[in-house]
Amino acid sequence: LVGVAMCVAPATADAARSPTHSESAAIAKAAFGSPYARLVLGKFVVRTVRVSTHGPWARAALAAKPRPATRVRAALAVFKRTHGTWTLAQLGTARVGCDIGMPKAVRRDLQLTCPT
Repeated sequence: LVGVAMCVAPATADAARSPTHSESAAIAKAAFGSPYARLVLGKFVVRTVRVSTHGPWARAALAAKPRPATRVRAALAVFKRTHGTWTLAQLGTARVGCDIGMPKAVRRDLQLTCPT
């Protein structure tokens, strides 16, 4: 009797991951402590944090708190980890992640698009 084993590896796609608890706390700390945060009027919350699986990068949304009655877009924030410390690298609503030295694979991973 001959047995045949089949190994089926799950398909892997570029996909950012959820942050660990300590990453989430460090990224929030970087957002609130950044000079860029002064550009956000009023109080804000850090939401939808995703960490790249292709490098020391992450993205998050900085949303107004409490939610305004009008439709205000959340700002998109990009963070970079250097020597174990997360810093807010860029903040905005357009071209976030572009022109800051972020590798293409990381932009794809974090679903950031850079129009040409």
